[in-house]
Order: sequence, then structure tokens, then C-alpha cells
Amino acid sequence: MDYLAQFRQSVEKSTQMGIEPRVVNSSEHHVSFDEKFDRLMHEVSTFLVNLHGDGYRGASCMNFASQVFMFLQQNKIPCELTYGEVKFRSESLYSATQENLEAEWKEISQEKNIGIHVWVTIGEDYVVDPTTVSRVSRHYGMPWPHFAVLHGHQKELVRDEEIEHIPMLVGKNYLEKITSNEIELDYLCSAQRKD
Repeated sequence: MDYLAQFRQSVEKSTQMGIEPRVVNSSEHHVSFDEKFDRLMHEVSTFLVNLHGDGYRGASCMNFASQVFMFLQQNKIPCELTYGEVKFRSESLYSATQENLEAEWKEISQEKNIGIHVWVTIGEDYVVDPTTVSRVSRHYGMPWPHFAVLHGHQKELVRDEEIEHIPMLVGKNYLEKITSNEIELDYLCSAQRKD
């Protein structure tokens, strides 16, 4: 199953669970993945480096993804947090499973390492992942800078970087709940707000 089908299935499952994702098709909201968008991604990277430095990020996806989410929302880019697994060269990086993610929604565990990865999805298939490059760089000896923000259409990421995102759940409300609202997020893009 390709990313788009997996993502749509994840949105449906998340809706059934009460997570209430608000996905906006990027073509309907006129998000252009052009040079201007590339500059915005550079600004995201600079913002994160200024805030956290350029060190290892591979174990801090909740924090970094939520900051990218808010940065994009403030720039009127409709996006949503996505939870699941990532594979590099077909090897799982985070030990996330559908069952574990659903169990965490039902009853929040006290474990710090719950086997989860969080990234941002724009539309239904454009991935913005601020931490996976750092993890791959450290654990697989890739010459990539830890502060690089991976972004692109999922097909391109698989083809060019051998990185495959596997969505399982979608929606900012999931992260807010499992962190007991320590991380609070808002939909600022008019296409996602329910005023």
C-alpha cells in the first residue's frame, strides 16, 4: 500500500478513535512546493537551530515536530501531525506499532520511550520530518547534518533517500493527550480552524 492510501486509512482510523484530524488537501489550499516553499523549509531549519543548536535530535520527535507544526501554522500552511514508523533501507527506526499507538490513546503510559515517531504532513503526502535525518546520520553513519529537516513528497523520499514513512494515526489532538497537554497546539490556518 502506498503512502497516500496509508495516510487516508490513518485519517479514517484517527477519526473513528476521536482524534479529529483536520487534513486539508494541499492543492485545494494552493500550497506550492516551489522555491518559496524551499526557503520556508530553510527558515524552519534555522529556527530550530537557533532554538536548540545543531546537535542530535533523533530522540526528540514530539518536541521538534510540534514546533514545526506551529511554525507552518503561523505561516498559514495547513498541516497535521502524523504518527507512525519510519524505515531506512527497509529497516525500522522507531519500533512504532498501530497497537501501541492506539493503546497510548486509550490509557496514557508513564513510559518515556513509547515507540513512536511524529512528523508533519502537508496535504496528504508531503512529509516534513525534523528528526529522522539526525537519527539516520548517527546510527547509520550517513554524512548528513543532524539539523537537516527532511521534506518532500513521500515517493521522492523513498526514491532519493531510501526513507519510508508509514503513517498510523493523524491529528494534533493525539500529541496533546499523550503529553497531558504539556504540548499545546493550535490550528492557525484558516482552512483548518473551526471558528
